[in-house]
Amino acid sequence: MPLRSRVVHRLLCWGAPLFLCAGALPAQSDPDEPPDFLRRVDISIHTTPDSLTVGDPLTLEVRVAAPAGYEVTLSPGAPPGVKKADVKGFQLEEPQPVTEAQADAYATWVGRYTLSVFDVGEVTLPPWPVQVRADTQVAVVHTDSIHLFVRSVLDDSLQAADLRDIKPQRQIGVPLPAWVLPAVLAFLLLLAAIWWARRRRQPAEPAVPLAPPRPAHEVALAELRKLESLRLPYDGRIKEHYVRLSEILRTYLEDARAFQVAALEETTYEIVRELEEKQYTRGVVDEVAAMCGEADLVKFAKHQPTVEECIEALERLRRFLLQTSRTSAHLTLREVRPEPVGVAVAAGAAPEPVGPSAPEPPPPGAAEPGGRSR
Repeated sequence: MPLRSRVVHRLLCWGAPLFLCAGALPAQSDPDEPPDFLRRVDISIHTTPDSLTVGDPLTLEVRVAAPAGYEVTLSPGAPPGVKKADVKGFQLEEPQPVTEAQADAYATWVGRYTLSVFDVGEVTLPPWPVQVRADTQVAVVHTDSIHLFVRSVLDDSLQAADLRDIKPQRQIGVPLPAWVLPAVLAFLLLLAAIWWARRRRQPAEPAVPLAPPRPAHEVALAELRKLESLRLPYDGRIKEHYVRLSEILRTYLEDARAFQVAALEETTYEIVRELEEKQYTRGVVDEVAAMCGEADLVKFAKHQPTVEECIEALERLRRFLLQTSRTSAHLTLREVRPEPVGVAVAAGAAPEPVGPSAPEPPPPGAAEPGGRSR
């Protein structure tokens, strides 16, 4: 069989039953079309009086004619959206009961609304809803819009006068009596006097004397004992041992009253030069130069001293602290003007300089001692 003939054959076989089934289906109704039972319902509205002014009572009569077997319900209030009128009263006249012989007769429901309109000119009220029930079917039908004309209570002359609303009350300030301000001042003075009297009766807190600052040599000796307890040379931490020795010495030179040298910010050469400019004894200058120079060799030149040399360097710094601490401790505790550093005072003898009064220049070609260290 050719292809075209087979297509026509299938259309005839399958299309005919589909057309028959489609014809057997019920027709879809328009959702906007009212139910059939509402076609037997007649609604009319009537307003009295025909003309009214603002605030006058208005009677709105809604008359519904429907078969006697129907049920009609009218809302006692105004429908939603009514903003220009207010319902003051409602009365409903229901029809008389009917007999079986009058089942097909029409009955009339009358709803009377008493309104008050608060607008002027052309006023349009929205449609009034009415609920209708027929057996198990319920629907809501609306009346037509209500058009009114409301006149103003003012005549032409008053309207031309352009009357306006009453202005709000003016706020008038009430002056205070003359005695209020002196009374407030007297009350404040009384409070101040009571506070002052109570404060005088309170015992004064005892003054706590401030502890004198700890001498620089005691701080340095405590740090030295702490370093000694760490036993860094025995653990192979030679460089860290000398770094801490250098920090203890430089901090002591900076904090001690006998020196007050900015040793933490200066190199070894700058420290020695400052000590010589301040005319310290040659023994003090040489001892500081030797200890700082040894620490610089370990820190910068990778010098590796023995454990015994490390212990000797610590004891050397301890002896230096003890030798220079007497003048430093004396000045720190008593807060007196410091005596010239580098001058040893013996009991019953005149002060005698410990070293030369002027610094000796380094020999030609000699390297500057030490490098910069913090």
